[in-house]
This record gives sequence, structure tokens and C-alpha cells, in this order.
Amino acid sequence: MSDKERKSNQLNFRLPKDDIQLLETQRAALKMTQVKFISHIINNGINEVIEVCSPKLREDIVTIEKIFSQIGNNLNQIAAALNSGKQPNQ
Repeated sequence: MSDKERKSNQLNFRLPKDDIQLLETQRAALKMTQVKFISHIINNGINEVIEVCSPKLREDIVTIEKIFSQIGNNLNQIAAALNSGKQPNQ
């Protein structure tokens, strides 16, 4: 099924203004488009969204994400080397 076929269906509904504002706040916090956010809710259920307001905490989260990314890159390099038949150095 192509993307065009999957996205050819349209859903229209009305919500109270307060619900729309809450939906928009949560969507913006996750930095998703409205369609992706609603699709995420449908496919994964509704989880509580926690907004991080502290600039220091946001910086720490970015630092942790970078560290996890570096660890993931290292693991991918190790896996690629081992899958190519290379032996680890002793």
C-alpha cells in the first residue's frame, strides 16, 4: 500500500476549545505535526506528556541524548566490524 493510499482517508470531528488547546499544547511539546500526533495517539495509546520548563534540565536532556547517540554509534561500529569477520584487538 502506497503512502497516498494510506493517507487518502479523511476524518473530521469537532472538539471543545479547551480540548483543542490541550491537544495543541501536547502536540507542540512533542514537536509533531497534528496528523502524526493523532496517529501516534491512535497507534500507541495516550501517554502523559511532561513539559520540561527548566533550561538547565533541557540542557541536561540534550547532553544525555548526545551521549546515548554516541554509544549507539559505537555499538553499530562494533557490530559492523564483527559482522564483517574482523577479530577484536586484544
